[in-house]
Amino acid sequence: MNDKKTAQKVRKPRLAFAFTFIDDIIIIGVVVALVIILEVQLPVWLWFVIGLVSIGLMVMIHFLVYKSFSRKIIHGPEAMAGMEASVVEPCCPEGMVKLQGEYWQAKSVDGFIAEDETVEIVAARRLCLEVRRKR
Repeated sequence: MNDKKTAQKVRKPRLAFAFTFIDDIIIIGVVVALVIILEVQLPVWLWFVIGLVSIGLMVMIHFLVYKSFSRKIIHGPEAMAGMEASVVEPCCPEGMVKLQGEYWQAKSVDGFIAEDETVEIVAARRLCLEVRRKR
């Protein structure tokens, strides 16, 4: 089961990386068609240099984009997991916590949690945070 999940995690970025080249292939095709239609006359060596520079820029940009696929999510509910919050209303099992100046409804996965305790966010479900005591 874990091997299957790992394979899916690896396959998705590679597939997305491959699809990012489609727009570049279309641009190259349009440029080549315009050169043929407009009968542009340039030396062969200049075409070679233009082609190498273009391909180099495309590959460099795509590898920078590929690196961004493996970055950690820094916003949204997924980013809240692992953050610390302070209990404002006791969680037994539902209460209220304060996270970065905002008040959130919270549900305890550890049972009763008293006021003013520090908790760790386990998950975010809609507008309710699942929390546990900080270990």
